[in-house]
Amino acid sequence: MKKLLVISLCLLLLFSFVGCNRNNSSDSPKPRESETEQVLEKKELSDEKLAESVAKKLGVPDKDSIEYDVSEIYYWESAERYFKNITFTENGETVAGASVDPYTGELLRNIWLYDSSK
Repeated sequence: MKKLLVISLCLLLLFSFVGCNRNNSSDSPKPRESETEQVLEKKELSDEKLAESVAKKLGVPDKDSIEYDVSEIYYWESAERYFKNITFTENGETVAGASVDPYTGELLRNIWLYDSSK
């Protein structure tokens, strides 16, 4: 009887630990629509200010021949952050770009610095 009780307790502990260690992506909090709207209403930088800030960080010179394109805002679920893609082009050729935080201009990923040796 004691053996049965000990085995039962061991199995119960084993199942409780296994259940606690599972990482389920569906458990990650997703912003609700109203929260998303509130975040977007926070002080998002204008496309012009964002491009100006990012251009400095990427080393893009201030030339009339360089144009920029700013994407719509996206949500990066694994980092739980919003971002925009900014691409700088010169004569139809991409010369720099990055995915950036639309509120601070922080470079996040896909960072392509301007190559001044060209």
